[in-house]
Amino acid sequence: MTTSSAPPPPSPEGRAPAPRPGRWIDTLTTLLLVATACFVAVSATPALFRAAGLAPFGPSGMLRAPLGGPATEPHPIGAGLAEEDADDDDQGSDPLLGPRFDPLRDGPRASARSSDSAEQPDEGAPRGRMRPAVVRRKATLRLSAAEDADPTGEVNVGDSVFVVREQGEWVLVLQTGAEGVLMGWMQRSQLAIR
Repeated sequence: MTTSSAPPPPSPEGRAPAPRPGRWIDTLTTLLLVATACFVAVSATPALFRAAGLAPFGPSGMLRAPLGGPATEPHPIGAGLAEEDADDDDQGSDPLLGPRFDPLRDGPRASARSSDSAEQPDEGAPRGRMRPAVVRRKATLRLSAAEDADPTGEVNVGDSVFVVREQGEWVLVLQTGAEGVLMGWMQRSQLAIR
């Protein structure tokens, strides 16, 4: 008999099977899912603590007790805002950042750019809100407060409109309907202002 110099084939018990490529992808996917879940949980923890009434970290770095306790009733929305706003006398020096009308004073705010504006609403007209009106006669709405201005639309007798602004004998009106919003200037004599 001939003896071969080749070693005998290895037994299947002595060598571990090679991992499948799909197993590596499964392991990587599982690790990514666990990392994502941990990231979401850590990110949401401060919001969950605030919702539970716990401050996330106290002065010593440890969790504090509930802020209000179960005996404290929740405050209504907006409670305490008037007290905070009463201390704040700064009406804003930048006209672009502040509102045009101050709801606390119910009048136009002074702005740096329009301090010398000649347009002032009538003294009897309420400031800062729209007033309802009814159209007396069929009228053409204009782009500006002038008879020769370009027309923007038309309103019919009995239509309900809102007066946005008044300037002399002209009023800026707004009408909403199925076609959308229609806005333009018309003469005050064509309206019955409520």
